[in-house]
Amino acid sequence: MNDTLETTVLGIGWLDTGAFGCVRRKERTSFGEQAGVQPPWKDMELLGGPVKNFGRFDAVSRLTCCACALALRDAGIPVEDCRKLDAGLIGTNTGGSIDANRAYFSDYLKAGRKLGSSHLFIYTLPTSPLAESAIHFGLKACNLYIVHPGGGIQKLLDDANLLIADGQAARIMAVKAHSNEAICFLLGPGEVGAGKSLPLGEVRKLVAGLDSVADTALKLEKAL
Repeated sequence: MNDTLETTVLGIGWLDTGAFGCVRRKERTSFGEQAGVQPPWKDMELLGGPVKNFGRFDAVSRLTCCACALALRDAGIPVEDCRKLDAGLIGTNTGGSIDANRAYFSDYLKAGRKLGSSHLFIYTLPTSPLAESAIHFGLKACNLYIVHPGGGIQKLLDDANLLIADGQAARIMAVKAHSNEAICFLLGPGEVGAGKSLPLGEVRKLVAGLDSVADTALKLEKAL
């Protein structure tokens, strides 16, 4: 990493059940039948092409992948260029993949091993969303899942910064993802200022005490 540049926030992407956006670009788009806009997980241009096994993803995996793609868009980094970077991924939530756990074991109890198969079981693991995104975006560095009370966006950003400072990766995607919303912060070395990256300390202060992804994105959009 270039020691003359501080760790900054290069891009922030988010989505929930009805909208998605890029914070630095101040883009916010409603989607769904009423809005006449397809959801981001159906936008292959945003995702940088087809995602292997995307149809089998659980909700957390799908939203994690989309949030990463939106953060890259916000930073102005094409998916192909991302695959050439020294980048890692850290993720958090409060429930692991509990919804996928319940769905899998409910299916297992009703139908036995025939339907409760291994390719469904893999998405009951909290590390699977991160692994799938790391594979698709070609992330070559560390991959870490941490459970934080209340989602812990501030702690998530601190841990991502520690990984960069420790030399684990030059850039880190830090994702908070549940089954109905996700937000991704792309951290890395950069210069702050108009049109450039955002000071990490400023972003940390703005996300303090916030839980909803939409509320977090709105506050960041208004302040930055």
